[in-house]
Amino acid sequence: MGGLGRFEDRSGGYQSNQRGPPQGSVRGPVTRRPSSRAVDVSGGIMLHLGRRVVDATASGPVRARRTRAIQEHPAWRRMLAMPNDHLDQTAGSICGQLAHAAHAKKRSPIHSLCWSSEGRRLVTGNRDGEFTLWRGTDFAPPDQSVVTVISAHTVPEPSQINAITLRRDGLSFISGDSVGTIKYWEWTMTPLESIERTHDSSPVQGLSVSPTDEKFASCADDGRVRVWDYKYKKEEACMKGHDWKVLSVDWHPSLALLASGSRDNSVRLWDPRAARSSESDGCLATLRGHKQDVMMVKWNPINGNWLLSASRDHTIRLFDIRSMKEPLSLQGHRKDVFSLAWHPTHERLFASGSFDGELAFWLVGNNDPQEVMPAAHEPAHGAIHDMAWHPLGHILATGSQDLKTKFWCRKRNGAYALGGEATGNVDAEDGSMGIGSGTATATAFAGSLSMPPPAAPPSRPIPVSGAAVSQSSSAIAAVEKAGINASGLSIMEQARALASKRRAEAETGFDDAGPQGKRARNDDAGHYGPA
Repeated sequence: MGGLGRFEDRSGGYQSNQRGPPQGSVRGPVTRRPSSRAVDVSGGIMLHLGRRVVDATASGPVRARRTRAIQEHPAWRRMLAMPNDHLDQTAGSICGQLAHAAHAKKRSPIHSLCWSSEGRRLVTGNRDGEFTLWRGTDFAPPDQSVVTVISAHTVPEPSQINAITLRRDGLSFISGDSVGTIKYWEWTMTPLESIERTHDSSPVQGLSVSPTDEKFASCADDGRVRVWDYKYKKEEACMKGHDWKVLSVDWHPSLALLASGSRDNSVRLWDPRAARSSESDGCLATLRGHKQDVMMVKWNPINGNWLLSASRDHTIRLFDIRSMKEPLSLQGHRKDVFSLAWHPTHERLFASGSFDGELAFWLVGNNDPQEVMPAAHEPAHGAIHDMAWHPLGHILATGSQDLKTKFWCRKRNGAYALGGEATGNVDAEDGSMGIGSGTATATAFAGSLSMPPPAAPPSRPIPVSGAAVSQSSSAIAAVEKAGINASGLSIMEQARALASKRRAEAETGFDDAGPQGKRARNDDAGHYGPA
């Protein structure tokens, strides 16, 4: 047949294997779909499901810990699973590669953002009171990556959206603007409820939801932290103590405990139940040490013991509420630190953004950042106002003053070995890579996937109110790390103990079976969460 015969395909039809169109036919114009860019979602999830095992002694499926270390070679790209599959390889979950960058149709600075619970959508709020809904799975061309844009806080006039927080049920979220209006929303962008003129019409700067989803907290420029009942839209507690504007508030992931940061350079811990009585303002402790405004505070969502604070004094401080010892001061930014975000699955990993558009990734236990991107956003006017990790932990979204929303993903295997530049140096003892100056080789990158030994803590003491610490000790005594006795340990020693525990789990093959602790429900009518 001379190679010009026919062959039968699986659908039952016949196709010619000769080159070009069949005789007598005219080839029409070829329509190509616009290219899109996917960020290791489906493949990683399938690898995670395939590696799961069932432990007969446990209550359900647990993660298989006997996974091979990811090697620095392009052939290993197919083995790059989700971050939850590599809990002992924290450095491999750093999102240091730009996956997508775009701006909405109406260009405006981004001041807040939030992922949906399943990670398919990202909502951002801008200075003109608009919501922009972005795709979170595949990134189409810039003009097609926006799902929808709605006018959210534009009546009677556009108001800057300063805060967006997701409710823990994942079905709705809450937003606050610069005229004191708080609104409830569904993920279909349908407005549910609205609370007008809160905080005496002062700009709302922060929002956070309680562990039970029945309450939420807000902070504003009036210097107050207020607690609201979500269902009845009623204010239940007003906590006074800060001397100036309160810029951030965060509710503990499992306790009736609030943290707030203010322009009076202090971080305060609050008990919202005590604030309901007229005898106490609810303040448990005042944490000082920052020399300028505290821009953001964030609880660790995994252990609930570590509290991060970012400040205009170019530093980040890490507090441990179990010991209330001197905090760990992290100095890596050259300008004001505006935003923070803990990784959802790696306990020691967090990201920070600064006024000059710099993005940094940190590991608790190291005084220096693991990786720094000096020009993540435009340095001239690229202050990173907010950031959030994807629920699976493989993407980091950032919103900035430069009008752009950017999505960052993990570096692919082989990025360094194929000639890509990276800043790193290799420790002589264990081959771990600490980010500094130089070019990272394949050996350096492979070593970076194991946790480096923590550095010594700083010796500079931070004054803390002794009376406040004694008041808070009883309320926080129930907080303890599963498997690690943290009494008398510094943050550095806790990081070493945590790294040892992760290595032991990797050798045994299984993670700890069973829950770390049952979350007790408060019996009073407030349902703020356990003490």
